[in-house]
Amino acid sequence: MRTSEITKINVNSNNNNFKIQLNNTSNNNPIFDVFYISPNIVEINQDNNDNYIHEKIIEKIENIYDKTDIEYFPINYTPSGIPIELKNNTLIIENIKWNIIQNISDSKFDEINLLGMVPFENKYNYINTELEVTFELHSQIPFSLLNNRENIIVYRTLNHKNKFSCSNTCLFSTENTKIKINNLNDLTSTKIEIPLLKHAFLSNALLCVKVGISNESVYQLRGFDKFNNMSYGFVPFSQFVLSFDYRYK
Repeated sequence: MRTSEITKINVNSNNNNFKIQLNNTSNNNPIFDVFYISPNIVEINQDNNDNYIHEKIIEKIENIYDKTDIEYFPINYTPSGIPIELKNNTLIIENIKWNIIQNISDSKFDEINLLGMVPFENKYNYINTELEVTFELHSQIPFSLLNNRENIIVYRTLNHKNKFSCSNTCLFSTENTKIKINNLNDLTSTKIEIPLLKHAFLSNALLCVKVGISNESVYQLRGFDKFNNMSYGFVPFSQFVLSFDYRYK
């Protein structure tokens, strides 16, 4: 039997300050904001310059079993999601649909392509850009209860002092759990398959949806400020709604 769940976020903004932008750099490589969609409607009325997406530091983490598998997680943040029972089978995510509203003048759009804003001297140019949506399973389990041979909590890191990282609750690799979004509203025939592993100390996990910039778009957002210094642009929006079905195979 198929179980249908809706994961959505609504953000009402009176300005362009709700945006995904450059968060930090690592070895001179840019790292952009990522954020998790709440499973419930969240409304934020912005009358100031706060951009809550940009509040958390984002870190780049390698899979401890596969160094080519790299993921990005916020520090000091607990992802929200839908409880999913863990069985020794495969979780199927399908019928993925989305609707995005960007706080950009209608005259700037090229059809319904998602737009990013790139700095160029004293103005911003509009470019077609792409978001990356990642489906993740999260749950907390002390490392002492893990067998090192288990392929679980693969992005674990112990280098934080009194800091909590989502990498230490992400159970499985996200290498094959991503879709790309480059327009304001659409659906995809892509099916996400996540092999599940039942664990003695895990009966369920949270199915979470993370949003960020695709690797290709990071460099497309590179521009120059009025002093001809390299600078990065951003992707603004005021609403992001995503829905999907999930089932077991």
